[in-house]
Amino acid sequence: MYGALYVFLRELYLDLAIASALRLEQPKYETPSDRFDMVLAGAGVLAIFVFPVYNLFFLRKNVKRLGDERF
Repeated sequence: MYGALYVFLRELYLDLAIASALRLEQPKYETPSDRFDMVLAGAGVLAIFVFPVYNLFFLRKNVKRLGDERF
């Protein structure tokens, strides 16, 4: 169960990193929707920096349980 969760979080992290990078490449502030997209991209950038730290603590806590699918 934790192995699948780890793979899901890693894929989500990569998707968020790519989407945020693409959005910040050409920022637009013409409509409220554009401003909202930039706020979401900024939140994505914060998540990109926070996720590796969370992942480190998650792995340190559950490293023995990642390979054990019996629980």
